[in-house]
Amino acid sequence: MKRLLRLSLLPLLSIALAFSCQKIELPDGTADEGAQNAAGGGNGASPSLDTSNALTVAEAMQRTADGSEVVIKGYIVGYTTSSMNYPSFSTPNDKPNTNMLLSDTPDEFDELCCLPVELPTTGRNLRGLLNLYDHPEYFNQYIAIQGKLTTYFRVVGLKSPTAFAFIAPPENSGGGNESGDGDEEEDDEDQGDGDEEEEKPDSTQTDGKNYPQISDSLTIIAGR
Repeated sequence: MKRLLRLSLLPLLSIALAFSCQKIELPDGTADEGAQNAAGGGNGASPSLDTSNALTVAEAMQRTADGSEVVIKGYIVGYTTSSMNYPSFSTPNDKPNTNMLLSDTPDEFDELCCLPVELPTTGRNLRGLLNLYDHPEYFNQYIAIQGKLTTYFRVVGLKSPTAFAFIAPPENSGGGNESGDGDEEEDDEDQGDGDEEEEKPDSTQTDGKNYPQISDSLTIIAGR
């Protein structure tokens, strides 16, 4: 009797075990996907992109546009409509931009210091992921993007991008002016102290006598 009871319970135990396994797997898969999005910054970024050897815009512009695969990092400062002679250092207001301009400084307004990056709709559709018309919040953000270093708009640029990730900007970005202002203030203070010391000998001539003004040192001796 006990044997029959055990045999009848086996199918029920199998069904319960199958449902319990499915409930455990679903949360695990969702957690893994969320972790990948967080690692890549979300918004379609590539969490596996290696940025340790990423080139700055200045470094990339000095290289030969030979089609080699590189990673370039810089600030998104705008786009161009037809050539590098007509850049727009702002966000578009009519349609998505087909390219973007990268620079080593966020407040760049010189096209000669910018590198154009193609935003194609093929592949991962980076135009849809990165264009400033749909994502104005990306303006002046620091990004690393991988693609082929080649001629684009008749200058060195990046085409056929395959991966990107928003990364932390350099610590010294835009910090040079602050230290320079501090030095100027110190110099002004030093100069002010020197002027006061030079005026002191003149202030001692209060006895009403007229002395030959050959030099300040002679005037002080004669007064004594």
